[in-house]
Amino acid sequence: MLKSISEEKKILKAFYNRKIEFIYDDNNKLKKTIQTHYLDENNSKIDKTIMCYFTDHNENGDWTKSHCIKDGNIDLGDITRIIEYW
Repeated sequence: MLKSISEEKKILKAFYNRKIEFIYDDNNKLKKTIQTHYLDENNSKIDKTIMCYFTDHNENGDWTKSHCIKDGNIDLGDITRIIEYW
């Protein structure tokens, strides 16, 4: 399953677009995100791409570990989260 959002922002008077794709597994658990950052308003020049992978889903289906990579080879590190439900 694939869901995506796009957003436009003006940062430092420069046009900036970002598209985020959300990829889910068959159990509707978040599997991966792909963020594509563009340099122009026509989305023809890619500035950077960040891919994040989500694992170790808990009993509620929420991810507890993530790992992100920029431009296919730059390691951005891991995220571990602890979720407390009320």
